[in-house]
Amino acid sequence: MRESLPQTIKLGDKEYNLDYERELKCSEETINEDLINHASIFAWYCVLSEMAADNLATKKLELEVFEARLFENYRKRQITAGEKPTERKTQVLVIMDEKYIAMVLERNEAQKDSGILKGIKDAFAHRMAMLQALAANLRSQSSPDVMLKKQEIKEKV
Repeated sequence: MRESLPQTIKLGDKEYNLDYERELKCSEETINEDLINHASIFAWYCVLSEMAADNLATKKLELEVFEARLFENYRKRQITAGEKPTERKTQVLVIMDEKYIAMVLERNEAQKDSGILKGIKDAFAHRMAMLQALAANLRSQSSPDVMLKKQEIKEKV
């Protein structure tokens, strides 16, 4: 059984609903709508993917700056306490710092979100190829009259 992917994603202070499972589907019955709406849906996920990549870059930078400051603070504390501040000992103190751990987890979450959105964006690129193949297949199987009648029936319903 496959694990369900998140239905919402938080980027900065905003939370976005993701309906990618439904939006990635395509069928003969909805091919026209799918072709018409594909570009705008794809663009939406491209924007979200870039926002997630930017969020990840920000989290990485914040973590690096915090780590450098924390390292220096722990080093100074060791000197003040009369201890020899070895790099390994100071690095261990940094890694065990609760705020540092929280920031690493935030960075990891941002990395996960960025990866998920990149995957969804890539899936939409493949979806376009599927839609084109499906449309071409339907055109070759049907005469124009049949296609028009299907559309008329669909519009009446």
